[in-house]
Formats: sequence, C-alpha cells, structure tokens
Amino acid sequence: MTCLLLVSSMAFTACSEDDLDTNQYKSGIGLNAYGPIPVMRGGTLRFLGSNLDQVSQVVIPGVSPITNIDVVASGDHSEIRVTVPHDGPEEGLLELVTNDGKEIWTKTPLSYIEGIEITSFTPAAMPGETVKIEGDYLNLIHMVEFSKGVQVSENEFLSHDRYNIEVVVPDDAQTGKLALYTADLVALGSAVDDVSYQIVETETVLEVGTPTTSKIASPRGETANGGTVTAKQGETITLTGTFYNLVKSVKIGNVEITDLNKNGSNSISFVVPAEAANDAINLVCTSSVEVPVATLQTIVPTELAATPMPVKAGDGLTISGKDMDLVVAVEFPSAGKQDGDKISIEADKVMVKSVPDNATDGSAIKLHMANGKSVEVAYQLLLPTVTAYDQNPASAGGKIQISGTDLDLVKSINFGTGKVTLTAQEVTATAITTTVPMDAQTGKPEFVLANGAKVEG
Repeated sequence: MTCLLLVSSMAFTACSEDDLDTNQYKSGIGLNAYGPIPVMRGGTLRFLGSNLDQVSQVVIPGVSPITNIDVVASGDHSEIRVTVPHDGPEEGLLELVTNDGKEIWTKTPLSYIEGIEITSFTPAAMPGETVKIEGDYLNLIHMVEFSKGVQVSENEFLSHDRYNIEVVVPDDAQTGKLALYTADLVALGSAVDDVSYQIVETETVLEVGTPTTSKIASPRGETANGGTVTAKQGETITLTGTFYNLVKSVKIGNVEITDLNKNGSNSISFVVPAEAANDAINLVCTSSVEVPVATLQTIVPTELAATPMPVKAGDGLTISGKDMDLVVAVEFPSAGKQDGDKISIEADKVMVKSVPDNATDGSAIKLHMANGKSVEVAYQLLLPTVTAYDQNPASAGGKIQISGTDLDLVKSINFGTGKVTLTAQEVTATAITTTVPMDAQTGKPEFVLANGAKVEG
C-alpha cells in the first residue's frame, strides 16, 4: 500500500510526440493533467488546465455524472476537484463536459486503490477540544483539513496510528466536513505542487461550537440572549456567557469593535461607538463566524427647545435638551449643516454661533448624530419691520430714508418693477438710505431678505 502511494502521480492527458509546445496553459478550455492515479474510492481527483471553471460535469465510468465540482482556481491556470463516489466507480477514461456541451476526454484511464476508510469521528466539538477520527489505514494520513481551508499538520496530531487520529480543533475552525490528506501540505510549503496526494472527505460535517451568551447589560438595563439592550453611545455594554476566548471582535451593524475588555472566557465588555446605530450586535469569532447575541437600541436627544424664538439671522441660537452631547451637526432648512467650530456642544445644549443668512423657517432644524440618526426641533426666524418713509410721495431718482427695526436683514428692495440692491453702507438695523429707481412704481415696496423671503412695507 505504501509503495503504491509513493509511486502514484498526476496523469498527463496528452503524451503524443506531436505535443511539442511546452506551454500547457492556453486560452480556451483545456485539460492538461489529472490525478492521482490510482485513486481511492471516496478520494478526491484534481484536474489542472485552462478555464476548467467552465466544466459543469465530470463523468466517471460506472457512476452518474458528477456535478458537485469544487473550483480551486480559475483562468488559464485553473484547478477543479471532484470526490470519487465510494460505490460503483469503474476503471476507464474520464469525460469532462463544459457548460456549452463540449466534451473533453482524458487520454489516461483512471484506476483505483483500496485503502483509507473513515468509520466514525467526534460529531461535535468546541475549538480547543479534541476530535477523534476512527477508521483503517489512517497511518497514511499526514494532514487534517477543517472547513474553509484550516489545516492541521501531522506534527500537531495528539495521537496517530493505523486506526485512530486525535487532533485539537483550531480556534479558526468552522462547522463543515473534514478532509484527510495523504500529504502534509503544511510541512511541504511551496513544494506542494510537486507532490501527488490523496484526499478523503467525511460524509457528514463536524459541528464546531461557538460562544454562548446568557445576559447582555448596559447602564440602562439588561436582556437575555436575543433580546434588545438600550445604550447611549459612549456607554459600556457587558456580555456574560462562555467561550469568549474565541471572540476577536464585536460588530454592531457594520461598525466593528476590536477594543474589547475580556474577563476570562465568561465576560466581555465594550464601549458603544458614536457611529453605532440601532442594529444587531454580533460576536465575531476567530473563525470569522458571526454569532448574533442581541439588538442595540440607541439614545437620541429629547425635550428639545430652541431659543430665542424667533431668532435673527446672523445671531446665535441655543438648542437645549437631554443627551445633547450626541449631536455632531445642526442643519438649517435651505442652509446646510453647521458643524465643527460653528457650533459648541454640551450635555444639555448645543449652541450655534451664527444662524445662516440663507436659512428659511419653512421647516424644522435637524440635529444630526454620528450614527446617521437625526431629530428635529422647531424654530422661527425674525423678520424686519418698516415703520416710516421720510418722504411720501417720493421722487424717482431721489433719495429716500426708510425707518424700522432689523432692517439690516434686507438685501434688496422692489419698488414695483423697479429694483435696488443695497450696499452695506446704505443699511443699519433701524434705517435704510437709498435712491428710488427711475422705474419705481407707486405701491407697497417689497423688502427682500438673503433667504429669499419678502416683507411688505
């Protein structure tokens, strides 16, 4: 048996003397080599060539066409693998059928070797625990591969003989079938392409356990596994459970938290990031498996009020409430967001240094948080008033002085169809001095503000 394994090798599909081109990998779909030959029933066949990812069926004599094809590599240097059925396969040439119905035949027939058998193995285990594999000729096995390509070298086996293998489940192992290799790919390293080997896969999966959680708590309450926990950004959430040594991070939606405080393997605590929104809390294991534990409900500012009311454009505005330190920006209607040094933030209030001139009061102010949430607060803008003209009637082309309050908000005046745009020198808070346009018309002038609002005189 050992001698047969040593001499088994990849079988090349073409060996004609006409095949002088040393470039085996060409454009199109082509098979260059397959093996090992002989192969064990239940073992894995490897096919090397070009664009083999377009193969839809592999036909082995004596059994139904195999459609469960594992694509290892695509393109000009492609590799696919199929598992040889335990029952029924016969010796002979193999046929590969492409997606478009093209047939590719091997030029070397497949033969079989009886041997390695898996009769049982530990059905479930946690990472760090031991899995025992039982069967026959297991002494020919030199590597065990867990799901997702997690490989354990023969050098790390706890025990190894003809009938048994004992191996520790790696921390990054996931639930899936076990693959037993007759070569130690870990030890071979880059030389693996020069070695022919057999692969025997278990028929059933090994269930790899994940951490369990019994309680999730924040300063605002607690819940059991799968419940909802309420917390404010910046507060600490603590989880109680088992096997937390397998946790590498925590995710809240798409926000990943790697700064974890672990108390042994039974407790984890973390600070809720400012970017965290209402979303699922998942534990991310070292195996990259994500385990849901709870749903986060975040806090938003409440009991909001804006002062002064109304507020004059250009003046400061204070918005008071609870949990105001969550706010990162204040958005005025039609005027965009005010953030950074344009606002100051405290636990009970946010102060806007200057209300934008182009802000309108057709809708509410929005307070934005780092997690994308927002809340609204009502406000109202101050409008100017006009109390008197120094002459009425006035002469077209002549000077006129207009008295009132908050007139420095006015940017232009419409005298019917005649319009005048004001300069800073013409305007104070209580008076406007300007020239009446030559095309002015009798009637109530319109005083136009920076935000487009109009006030009649």
